[in-house]
Amino acid sequence: MFEKPTGNVGKLMTRKGSTEFPGAVHVLQNHLAAGYTAASAAARNQMMNKFADVIYKDIKGWAPWFYIKDERVHENDVGFVRNGKPLYIVPAEGNLRAASIVKVIAGKDTQELSGPLKIMRAINSWVRWSNVSASPAFLIPNTPRDYITAVYNLQASEAKDYAKEIASWSNYKESFKALKLVYLKGVRESADPIEQAQIALVEDFEKSGAKTSFVEALRAMDGDSWSSFEARVGRSQGKAGAVVEYGRDQLERIENLNIVLENVMRLSAYKVMREKFQTEKRFKMSEQEAKERAAEISRNLTTNFTRRGAHIDAMNTWWLFYNATVQGNWQVIQNLFLNPNKAGQKRLQKAVVGTILFAFMIDQLGRALSDDDDDDGVSNWDSRMDHEKDRKISAPFDIGGVYPSLPSPWVFWQIFYSSKRILIIE
Repeated sequence: MFEKPTGNVGKLMTRKGSTEFPGAVHVLQNHLAAGYTAASAAARNQMMNKFADVIYKDIKGWAPWFYIKDERVHENDVGFVRNGKPLYIVPAEGNLRAASIVKVIAGKDTQELSGPLKIMRAINSWVRWSNVSASPAFLIPNTPRDYITAVYNLQASEAKDYAKEIASWSNYKESFKALKLVYLKGVRESADPIEQAQIALVEDFEKSGAKTSFVEALRAMDGDSWSSFEARVGRSQGKAGAVVEYGRDQLERIENLNIVLENVMRLSAYKVMREKFQTEKRFKMSEQEAKERAAEISRNLTTNFTRRGAHIDAMNTWWLFYNATVQGNWQVIQNLFLNPNKAGQKRLQKAVVGTILFAFMIDQLGRALSDDDDDDGVSNWDSRMDHEKDRKISAPFDIGGVYPSLPSPWVFWQIFYSSKRILIIE
């Protein structure tokens, strides 16, 4: 999980017009930030103890980056408890990258904004809440899109051989029930053994760091979904505070339903792969190793929202979907061309080639079967709005003038779209 930076340790690697850092440092930041923000206090302490073990094994090698002290040196140093004694992971003096990583791990990387940026953040808070977090219109198309995207990305990992089991209706349904029990009903303890098993699964899913969500990533931008906004409205409205509280509860249910649906396939993958990694002879993983690898696969089924840079808040202030777009595109590039699992990389490449051929076939069938109702020389198929053609997978026939369609998978829609533009002369 943790890698010591190698080659030019602690030094910047520069080339004309740019500054780069050792690749292992980016891996370190992403792993630590993902686990630290998703896990419980006990799990976070365990994770930081593991990192401390790595540092202790090679103190000299890690010295240009981090060292361990028994007292806090900087405000953002990451604290943990080891054998009953408080300790701190401290970034090396002068290593700005190490300091930035520590701030991300500790969740203290939010910039203080003022002026236009503060106004933009307030606007974005309303935009993301009304159009994403509490929006059924976002929830409905996002559900099949997440499912299809997950099926694609399963091809890039060891989970490919179990994709049918992970994506099965029975597993999907059971995972939804477990998440619904915890996040929609708020049940964390039950006398019913079936419900208690579901709760235990979800809590293990959380502690492992497998859970991630676009809604929660956006929620974090303004210090949780409703807290500050709700408090201001409640105070200003006096007796109307009860009405505000009721409205908050109802709308937060929609937010939580979005979070549930974003994580159904992740939980299904986590449950299946956690078991397979321990029971299949070809893996031979310990329980902890199985959980860590299953969590990593689950996070990366769709866009991994736990990946973030030290200045992502400022970027998201100007463009609400900046991090989601960057991480989604990078994940596809990584899976297709930079995947350490070469067998998975080849499988996904084959799936993409199949997508291109499928897009071509569907487009040809759509044109062949389409009429030209308004006699303008353009078929009904080609008269559809660009958004419909580019972002949806449509059946090549219409029913009452409407083409049945499904949302294209995240990011992969670009492959579907590009293949039609390349292969088809319009």
